[in-house]
Amino acid sequence: MLSETIHVAYPDILKLGEDVNAAELTTSLAEAAEKATAIDILGGYYSVDRTLDILKKVPRAKRGSCKIRLAVGLDANSKIRQHWTDMRSLAENLKKAGFKDVTLAIVSGRRHFHSKLFHFLRATHHVWFVGSANPCSDRHELMVSFTGRHDALKDYVDAVFAVAQPVTKQFPPNQFPGSLREFFLTGSLIHRTPQQALFTFDAFRLDPEDREKMMRSLTAGVVPHARPKTQGFAFGLRSAVETPDFAEDDGDEIARVHLRMYSIDTALGLWAPRFYIEQIRAQLQHSQASRTTELRRFSEKLSGDGTTRVKASFADYIGSMERLLESIGITPRPVERRDAAFERFVASRQRMLATEDGIERLAQRLEIIDMPDIWYDPKAVDTFEMSAFSDLAYRISGTSRFVRAVAKGLNLPKQAYLEPEALKEKLEKRLSKQAWKDSEWEVE
Repeated sequence: MLSETIHVAYPDILKLGEDVNAAELTTSLAEAAEKATAIDILGGYYSVDRTLDILKKVPRAKRGSCKIRLAVGLDANSKIRQHWTDMRSLAENLKKAGFKDVTLAIVSGRRHFHSKLFHFLRATHHVWFVGSANPCSDRHELMVSFTGRHDALKDYVDAVFAVAQPVTKQFPPNQFPGSLREFFLTGSLIHRTPQQALFTFDAFRLDPEDREKMMRSLTAGVVPHARPKTQGFAFGLRSAVETPDFAEDDGDEIARVHLRMYSIDTALGLWAPRFYIEQIRAQLQHSQASRTTELRRFSEKLSGDGTTRVKASFADYIGSMERLLESIGITPRPVERRDAAFERFVASRQRMLATEDGIERLAQRLEIIDMPDIWYDPKAVDTFEMSAFSDLAYRISGTSRFVRAVAKGLNLPKQAYLEPEALKEKLEKRLSKQAWKDSEWEVE
């Protein structure tokens, strides 16, 4: 029997009036779960935490006998291990919560599995929800519900689980990309984190010509704790607490990695295949560990009696800077409310270093994230792909490992130049015939 009530997530978005027979979707699903003896959920995507919250609405005393089946779609082979890991985590949490009969599975194939269905069985009473909501989506969604047996839907659900891959099985082997989308999704975006002048404070306003004059006049030790490489000869906080003075804006270890050797430049930043990402991480592991140790030491000194030492060092720095400026004919121009601004600066750096997570973030020179799936936004895809192939076309006769691997994989003649569109077509054609294996990135 079809219910006259519609079930809507975030109904306030539409300002539904009181005369509309609508219920809040999450509440409706939770109420249905409270009396369930079996639950089947199908979805194109999922949220582990929200799914767990709904299923835990089953009273603890009844969880041991409540049968749970969940199947979600996978439309990008490069994400299969992430899906596997997420589903196994959900399964473990469900077992800890008291559920014993749990089947979690993934549906993959030529087309993305996109069905959305919730089935709650109460002994012999069936409650169905069908509509737009994936398992515990955080979006505005609409579902309709009905009760009673529905043989076609039951057969459909059973057919889904008959072909789905249970996550209790071994991880599937790496799936090699056979399309442009899969090719890019097997890689990651690389962002170099801003570190320059993070622990320096500009106390004076200087024009470019002032800085040039200072550089000509500056001798070693004239201004204690100054950072001459910064635009404003800024005060160096690290120097002031007598910690080993490793450069704020260094990137030597990044330069040694030669990111451009392993990547192409795109509208979303540097993109590199997973094969090279593993090598980049390995090369940076030691330097990041060293920076983490140094920052911990710096944090301890700054949070102890370091504040008093910093204030005294700052006063010495101000006096020396003023004398230097006056000696070369520059009138000192302090920044507005300098002392208060400096105190806020020191306090903010202490907060940054107050937790292990904060120290880890500051020690990190690169942010590496899995390539997001932008292939549902045609404009974004076109911009990204054209920027990638434009960079590749410009560099195609170069000697970087990335470029040489692509040229070899596409069987391009040496010193060949192709327009970005032609390169894209060649790669698409190659992928349609032969998937790109990780081993193809391993060129000498």
